[in-house]
Amino acid sequence: MPVVQGDFRIRSARLSPDGKWMAYVSNESGRDEVYVQGFPPPAGKWAISAGGGTEPAWREDGQELFFLSADGMLMATEIKASAQVLRVGIARPLFVARGANFFAAIAGKVFLMQASPQERESASINVVLNWPMDLRR
Repeated sequence: MPVVQGDFRIRSARLSPDGKWMAYVSNESGRDEVYVQGFPPPAGKWAISAGGGTEPAWREDGQELFFLSADGMLMATEIKASAQVLRVGIARPLFVARGANFFAAIAGKVFLMQASPQERESASINVVLNWPMDLRR
């Protein structure tokens, strides 16, 4: 049995950490938007983005949902869930993420992003290991 049905494209489905909610991208409104619905259905459906959205990602406690807006911002929306009811906060911008085509949220504080090749400014990445020891010197 399909979880979401219709004559539109569905992609980027992500289950909440507790497995009770599914965030996904659908173009049923005529453009890509982020939605959340109960899992398994039928527990209702809520629009999360307005004006376009892709790449939903849950914070590890399930109380926030991140997504990329159509204008290149990383957005955050507070989520309060109980039984079959979802309370969705107003999406707020966190920072410009233009050119990212994938990201992962870690604890809602660290974001790992993959940039499109044309958006990259440098081909190298510097990783500093054991940096607290350098501060003590």
